[in-house]
Amino acid sequence: MNADRFETAHAAMPDRERLMLQVQMTDFAMEDLELYLDTHPMDQTALEYYRQFQKLHDHAVDDFTVKYGPLTANYAAVSDHWTWVMGPWPWEREA
Repeated sequence: MNADRFETAHAAMPDRERLMLQVQMTDFAMEDLELYLDTHPMDQTALEYYRQFQKLHDHAVDDFTVKYGPLTANYAAVSDHWTWVMGPWPWEREA
């Protein structure tokens, strides 16, 4: 995925929607590569693509979490208490 091309094509979108789209797109790419790698586990090119999309996905999730809170409990901050239940749920946040 060319990040500059993505930003240009989606510049008019609200930030929250744009970040969510990045999360969804990178997640889809990883799932598609996982299916391919199930049948081609030694394909080094596919493994490298997977690593690249994994980094892009992690970055997109981190960006979304910082600005709008965690998408799932897996991304909630854990300190001396369970923080997932402390804030508004993802569907309760303003768009």
